[in-house]
Amino acid sequence: MKKRIPVQVSPGMFSSERYVVFQEGGREYSLFVDADSVQDGTLEVQVVESQNGRALIELPRDTNAGSRVFVASERLLPA
Repeated sequence: MKKRIPVQVSPGMFSSERYVVFQEGGREYSLFVDADSVQDGTLEVQVVESQNGRALIELPRDTNAGSRVFVASERLLPA
């Protein structure tokens, strides 16, 4: 299921990409993504699993911690 999460957005190295940053669980995640996956300060993600107020999301690209991150379900926004 596609959802969106709030992120801080900066220009990427190329005009077709953006650099996004978000924090979860006291850790900061950052990655370069296609500009098309960013809209109004949110990043499109894929929800892999959700239970007990937590969701495992698949990011569009890898971070230094991999491409899957657990986030609070309340952070998820409609796609």
